[in-house]
Amino acid sequence: MKKRTLLAFMAITLCTGMQAQETGNSYKTTYQSQSVIERFKSDITTSAVCENKGHRMLSFGGNIGYEFLPKIYAFAHGESVTGLHDIGGMKTYTNTCNIGGGLGYKLFISSITGKNPSHDNSIDIYALMAASVGNTEWKQTVYEAGLKWKITKGISPILGLGFRHTNSHTAGVSNHNGIICSIGFGI
Repeated sequence: MKKRTLLAFMAITLCTGMQAQETGNSYKTTYQSQSVIERFKSDITTSAVCENKGHRMLSFGGNIGYEFLPKIYAFAHGESVTGLHDIGGMKTYTNTCNIGGGLGYKLFISSITGKNPSHDNSIDIYALMAASVGNTEWKQTVYEAGLKWKITKGISPILGLGFRHTNSHTAGVSNHNGIICSIGFGI
């Protein structure tokens, strides 16, 4: 089952990458006409990670980024994570705050309005790394990769799907791997 899921995810990523070739130079021209302020990107999302080894995770966080090359952007990431644990029949929870960063690439950009493709639909592939900060209950390092779909221009809904590995540094809480689904808003 895991191999099939991984193969399906890779196939979708490759197919989307082929679609990106069709946008031509229209995005590059739009990128060059953007001001420095217009290149800043941000989003706020809530996410859930599938259960694995009796652990579930829910998070609320956001990203602030800058598109420094056409289709390529870097971002700072921050989130508050609640881990729900079922260890030996005893249900508990832990809280943590993660800070990190990552890189993203716009695989596919389309224009609903036919005017400005940089402000309409986009499918992005991203990778991030974050670590817990402060005196948290669940010390961890997080590695995540996935796809984000920004649906419309302006303040827009964002849907995300990816894979997350959580390397736990807290005794009694094991490492966690899972599919992460997110929903939020971006500017």
